[in-house]
Amino acid sequence: MGDLVTALPVALKERMLASHQSWLVTGAAGFIGSNLVEALLELGQHVVGLDNFATGYQRNLDEVEQIVGAQAWSRFHFITGDIRSIEDCREACAGV
Repeated sequence: MGDLVTALPVALKERMLASHQSWLVTGAAGFIGSNLVEALLELGQHVVGLDNFATGYQRNLDEVEQIVGAQAWSRFHFITGDIRSIEDCREACAGV
């Protein structure tokens, strides 16, 4: 597991591994966002990522895909969109 997951308290890791939730990560293609996506996927969570690539990079998401593998990556849904757009936000929040 990645550094972020390793740094979590054991009780929190166990709780997240036992209870699968849906999460929305805005700025998912940025440094912080992509690391959060990676950690959540490693913990068995479902993740919706939203990013307009203003400062984020596709390569960050490609790296996460390689790290977590196909099974975990299948729990990730990415939306190219802008947090300032109500339509993009509605789409991203559906089911989260």
